[in-house]
Amino acid sequence: MNQGDIILYSSSVFFSIFPHGKNPAQTVMYSFWYIVNVNETSRQILTNYAPVVLPPPDATGVHPTSVFFASKFPVQTQGLTPWPAEFLGTCPVNLALVGTIGPDLFGQNIPFVSVYVNS
Repeated sequence: MNQGDIILYSSSVFFSIFPHGKNPAQTVMYSFWYIVNVNETSRQILTNYAPVVLPPPDATGVHPTSVFFASKFPVQTQGLTPWPAEFLGTCPVNLALVGTIGPDLFGQNIPFVSVYVNS
């Protein structure tokens, strides 16, 4: 907290790895949503990414900042297969933050227990 702002790079990602229950081939299935900038008025995803700055807490101990994750196009990653949009069920999700904190490189993976997907 004393080192300054956390600056999030475009490689920060919100992702989910889906269970094998509906996947007879036992292939790893996933969905990725990368960090994006959003126009505050139109709520549209901006084409060019500008690093998101998370300032240290203010005198009250907080400093709310909105951070958005989205994907306009399917993300292709070697060895992983995108899961079809019709997935229904419980799956784990993770938030991987990549950037700098003050002058130092920063990386943190925040796992959530699970979410229920109803698409």
